[in-house]
Amino acid sequence: MKYLKTFENLCKDPIIYFAHPINTYGTKIESDCVNLIKLKFNNCKIINPGDDFYQIDFKKYRDLNPNNYMVYFKNLVDSCSHIVYLPFRNNKIGAGIWYEIKNLYSFADNIFEIDLSNNQINKVSFDYVNDNKLSIEETRELIKKEY
Repeated sequence: MKYLKTFENLCKDPIIYFAHPINTYGTKIESDCVNLIKLKFNNCKIINPGDDFYQIDFKKYRDLNPNNYMVYFKNLVDSCSHIVYLPFRNNKIGAGIWYEIKNLYSFADNIFEIDLSNNQINKVSFDYVNDNKLSIEETRELIKKEY
């Protein structure tokens, strides 16, 4: 079963990492997703790697760590209690998003997928995420296209 359960205001004051394809950064899709997260999780703090602050901070980190820059995102995820991700339109999960989710795997009960077609956020299992991950090459091809 794809969705374990749909939730309504599951946790109080969670810190949520919002993982999403980079071709949605700074778009209406991104802002719609952030608003949906805020509706579903009352009083949450959202760590959005697409925000200007994190983009500037990441560029500095990448310049100092050109061969190990994904650790930056791992460190952001480590500070969160939940992860909410947006898959590609084909419901596949980009390699970077999968990496971020994998790092929150110890909190496997706290993985949620945004379903924009229904304006819902649904709890999913790590097995579901793992079964739908894309390779780095497949991810690069999809992010070249408009979401």
